[in-house]
Amino acid sequence: MDRTIRGRGLAFLALTAALGLAACEAPTTTVAPDEFTDPSAAFAAARHGSADGESLRLFTRNMYMGADDSPIFEVDFSDFAAVAAAAQTFWSAVQATDVQERAMAIAAEVAMTDPHVIGLQEAAQHVVLGFNPQAPPTYFTPVAVQDFVMAMQAALGAAGLDYTLMGVQENTQALFPLALNPDIPGGIAQLLRVTLREATFVRSDLVSVASFMSGNYAATFDVGPVTLKRGWSKVKLELGGPPIHVINTHLEGQSLEPIQLLQTGELIQFTEGLDGTVIIMGDLNSDANGEEGETAWTPTYGMLTDAGFVDAWTRSTGPRGPGFTCCHEKDLVNAVVDFDERIDLVLFRTGHPDSDGKPLPGRVDMEVLGDELGNQTASGLWPADHGALFAAFRLPRGLYR
Repeated sequence: MDRTIRGRGLAFLALTAALGLAACEAPTTTVAPDEFTDPSAAFAAARHGSADGESLRLFTRNMYMGADDSPIFEVDFSDFAAVAAAAQTFWSAVQATDVQERAMAIAAEVAMTDPHVIGLQEAAQHVVLGFNPQAPPTYFTPVAVQDFVMAMQAALGAAGLDYTLMGVQENTQALFPLALNPDIPGGIAQLLRVTLREATFVRSDLVSVASFMSGNYAATFDVGPVTLKRGWSKVKLELGGPPIHVINTHLEGQSLEPIQLLQTGELIQFTEGLDGTVIIMGDLNSDANGEEGETAWTPTYGMLTDAGFVDAWTRSTGPRGPGFTCCHEKDLVNAVVDFDERIDLVLFRTGHPDSDGKPLPGRVDMEVLGDELGNQTASGLWPADHGALFAAFRLPRGLYR
């Protein structure tokens, strides 16, 4: 996602450097429409496979960190009062986009689609740290925590869904002064720490998980002591045939295209050593429907397809609209859906043909969720600023049990 960083003050950067913290991203600001059809028939057909073969079901969603943090980066960082005021506005907005309520809506999407693997991006953690003279060496301890992964675990459990959290990959982290007090050492009474993460869940009865691994891309972006990081997670499934590797990732935003392209190159290089079928899903920040010169377009989508990856959306056998997945307004209360970017993607590549010489997986069913009026929570919130993607791959019978 994109961000402009201006007015960096040496005093504030010194504070973040001393505490070993990094800056966070601002979510995408573009909005526009998706014209997709009622997904219920596709879900029913995709749940349990067919005579054509077994079904592997995947669900990917950018959860949204809860508010637009770009105003924080538009103030002079040497002005602690201005930074604290912007951080307070951000934190209030995060609380207004109630993550517990949104997690319940996402859990309902999971219940409807019954995926084997869930990949979440921007599964943020927000921690308010209060000054504590009894807690050296940092002298700050947590006084409030909002953890999106824990919220999802609670929501899945409340919905009666049994999923195992395979792992959480930590990426960019940021620290902002939140409340000031000139009467205490350093003058900062509270800090707000924001950590952006990916989280991968696997259905607990799927006993075919062979391995899990995760990491950060080497390509990062430094602004003084601030380092912008992205990451990936991979679960290896053994379903009685060639292995299937499912990668959950979130690439850098379009405004840092050179960094995004380096990360894409790393992703491609990493997948070259994997046997069987490789599936990449997540927020790739590259508009598959866009054209060069447009804000949301980058060469990343073309790099991946040139590397042999197939866009599952274009292979979907059901009624197919434009597949737009982004974006709702930042407060998540817009009354009109105006998606116009296809930046959340599911791509696959395999070196194992079936008996007819066709590449695997064969048939694919896909849907966008969270893009229609009526998908909001009881209080009128969208589950996130992006839509979710559901993909069901029909794995040929005979190669997979």
